Amino acid sequence: MTREAKTPTLHAYFRKRIAKIIATMSIFYPKGSIVSTLNSKDAAAHIGKSVSWLNKSRMTGTGPVYLKLGGSVRYALGDLNAWLASNRRTAIYDFANDNRRATAAA
Repeated sequence: MTREAKTPTLHAYFRKRIAKIIATMSIFYPKGSIVSTLNSKDAAAHIGKSVSWLNKSRMTGTGPVYLKLGGSVRYALGDLNAWLASNRRTAIYDFANDNRRATAAA
């Protein structure tokens, strides 16, 4: 089998893979919307945490939602703001926390 015979199959594979990624992203971001993304350093400054904390939170799944584009990690500005809003509290202890009042204040 020659190299030319493998190339169309490889390109078709990547086209399908990219189409699947775009379809998955369109669930979260409406078609035609412009998603403003930040790198880890800017995202950390936006939420008031360190870059190291963001890296660790990606490993544990406790931080904001992120996008993995190739080798880079990006954070959508809307996802960062949603994460900040979801962490609003009215009290230190969970039993005294009033989530309805916290979300109403947002």
